[in-house]
Amino acid sequence: MKMGSGGSDIQMEVAWNSIGDYFADRQNWEGAKEYYEKGRNQEQLVHCYYMLEDYTSLENTVVNLPENHSLLLSIGEMFASVGMCAQAVTAYIKVRIFVSRSLSSRRKVFK
Repeated sequence: MKMGSGGSDIQMEVAWNSIGDYFADRQNWEGAKEYYEKGRNQEQLVHCYYMLEDYTSLENTVVNLPENHSLLLSIGEMFASVGMCAQAVTAYIKVRIFVSRSLSSRRKVFK
């Protein structure tokens, strides 16, 4: 763990995310985005991108996330909600194993 002048990396991420939360609570999505980037908070960053209608950043996030990442399903739903079907399908395909497992477990419940 590196120690900087302001504390450990983990402490700095917590601080950045807290500042991001402050801005998000006030619906200042640009401000929140800046601090969530510094705090490496992908989940909140995705929310900011959606609220800012920054679909290019959402698309880049889909490309950069590993297959079956839990955020892919949410991002797919975000794209689908605004009619960006091709981008939604790209996210859904990348999360296919997670979705197929989820669907098969649901089928067992209904049998």
